[in-house]
Amino acid sequence: MTERKFFAARFILVALALFAFSVKSDAQWRWPVEGAQAGENMLLVPQQYLDSEHNFSNIIITAPLGSNVVAPADGQIQFLNVGIYTTLKSMYTSHFTQGTFDSKIDEYREQYKNLPVKGQYVAGGLSLLLADGSKIFFHGLKGDRELKSGMKVKQGEVLGSVAYCYHKVNEPSILVAVSDAGGRPADPMTPFGIKSTFKSAGEVVIPETLTPGQANEDMDVLMNAYKECYPSLDEIVTPEQFEAFDSRARLEFRNGISYKGFYDVVRASISSELVHDSHVSLLTPNPGLGAQGAAIHVPHLMMGILGDSIIVTKAERSCAGFIGKKIESIDGESAADIVARVDKMMVMYDGENESHRDNMKLSAWNYIYGNEIMGERTTVVKFSDGSEFKDVWMKNERVQYVPFTSLRVSYIKNQYMSRTKGFDFKVLNDSTVLFSLHSFVLNQVEMDRIADSLKKFAGVPNMIIDVRNNPGGDVRIINRLVSFFLEKPSEKLDSYLKVNSNGKYESFKYALNYLPDHEIFQDYKAIEGKDGFYAPSDYYDAPIEPDSLVHYPGRVYLLTDESSVSAATVFPALIVRNRRGVTVGRETLSGYHYMTAYKFVNIMLPNSRIQLRIPLVKDVFDDAVTPRTPKGRGLMPDYEVPLTYEEIFTAEKDLILQRALELIADGEYLGENYFAAENGGSLKLKENYLLYGAAGAGLVGIGWLAALRMRRKK
Repeated sequence: MTERKFFAARFILVALALFAFSVKSDAQWRWPVEGAQAGENMLLVPQQYLDSEHNFSNIIITAPLGSNVVAPADGQIQFLNVGIYTTLKSMYTSHFTQGTFDSKIDEYREQYKNLPVKGQYVAGGLSLLLADGSKIFFHGLKGDRELKSGMKVKQGEVLGSVAYCYHKVNEPSILVAVSDAGGRPADPMTPFGIKSTFKSAGEVVIPETLTPGQANEDMDVLMNAYKECYPSLDEIVTPEQFEAFDSRARLEFRNGISYKGFYDVVRASISSELVHDSHVSLLTPNPGLGAQGAAIHVPHLMMGILGDSIIVTKAERSCAGFIGKKIESIDGESAADIVARVDKMMVMYDGENESHRDNMKLSAWNYIYGNEIMGERTTVVKFSDGSEFKDVWMKNERVQYVPFTSLRVSYIKNQYMSRTKGFDFKVLNDSTVLFSLHSFVLNQVEMDRIADSLKKFAGVPNMIIDVRNNPGGDVRIINRLVSFFLEKPSEKLDSYLKVNSNGKYESFKYALNYLPDHEIFQDYKAIEGKDGFYAPSDYYDAPIEPDSLVHYPGRVYLLTDESSVSAATVFPALIVRNRRGVTVGRETLSGYHYMTAYKFVNIMLPNSRIQLRIPLVKDVFDDAVTPRTPKGRGLMPDYEVPLTYEEIFTAEKDLILQRALELIADGEYLGENYFAAENGGSLKLKENYLLYGAAGAGLVGIGWLAALRMRRKK
């Protein structure tokens, strides 16, 4: 699996920051979200990346679900449709000439029941033809207004309301694009009077090489952005390590450097070598992995790292006998040296997290080959039994590997199902119900359904809640769900937000989503004796109260692993912190004590044009370091199920779920209370907030991944 595909599968969305561009006086069009200012709450603009997808000409705008969407200008409805975007460039749609979006959406869902995305992303779209021949395209609409093609509308007239426009954007949102009279993609921003990032086709040029001066300038921008913007730098790297990395990298620039070579330096900067973080990401696709027109070659033997060993994990069918064999060296490089090299390549993990890295090393075979998988290649593999295999790589065209990637494998099936359903309930036996929870982006109808199900199953003694393959979502949804399980108000936590500056950021000169003079953290205050600027947490300042109408009183077992990200770390953490359940499986990907998230800056390096996302806020959930919550780790399991080859590649039974069922059968549940000394403790930092009058008001929008997810992803 390539690095790009590996992350696309696990981080369905890259969280993006909210935009607020300045409004010009020559605005021609009205902003399509009624009551909002031009440029407000744009999640994606032209020339940004969403995962590895380059967004050429769309803007995606978030707004509360059901907000009115109005015509930006006088025009005529050219066509109407309902359907889904499968990528930013392709969609499945069904056109209609007359009717309401709501009725047509219902018909579409009834007709197509096996969609590749969750049903909430079925939405309406229309094309509005303007007097000059240009067109405005919308997607992400719902509504009960009767519309028909050919219908004329006036500027400001309601076209529909905000639904969900794209499966990688979990915020309620609409997609807007524009074409000129000739049908060519056009600038969707300038007509609204906002600063544009749109570039015509052929206008963006990626250099083949960078001169020493260009490479050093880009390196200056990159390293200064880390120091200025990323508030958790001292948690993961020392000043000496930071400077050493910078010096080593610049040695490669002495005679200039290729674009790919410089890309590799930037990638190394977000790896174990420097600023590794589950919310830091390189948005520009790796040119070494599937560049357009280049042939990807693959080996007969695919490998992974399990513990300190390298083993054959998959093989071309004729080589199936090698599966499971232990490797001593590849092209003369010892297994120990390969493992050490791959350890340095790990990306997108918090602190000292191990579960995510273990999974990556076992699954991402391309890391073993240093991401050098383009073109013809021959490798010599030596096994621990002394035998050798000369592997002449093949073009990646219809190659069949065993074991097959199949939905019969529980791990793969769970990943697939998580993309088709936000949640589900299933009775496993007379004493246990399974609540599969794959997203914390849920609308009110879905929350009502969950509440009704919890009432229905209130008498079942055990509930297993599966938050694996969950990329996060809205913290308010977390708190509501937690309230259904609490016996008493939740414990107070030493939670807070920290940023490096409450003024201007020099790095914003290179930002795609902020203007250079933006001061986005003016409400954050200094605290004597502490570096940085602070605000109280938006969501954990007050205890969560038990819900007065919905309460599940039974035992709670939460399934977690390396795919439990962001909000899918916070939810089980709150359950565990309040002694209302135990976790079974593996460490969550995101950190227990803090995540660096909330708001993000998207930086584009001036010469290479490489884009990366840097989180701006250190979001501390809990300061309690205990044997149950060791420093620098994700939420650890109460009952561990170690990662195995069988679970990832062959097991048809869900091994983590099976372990939970065994615990229930044996009556094993809560263990020692490691939080006893912490509960009811002082909140010194919050008392300082009161002294300094930090109210936390004025924080606009919530970022993460949500991802991507644009609401605060936890």
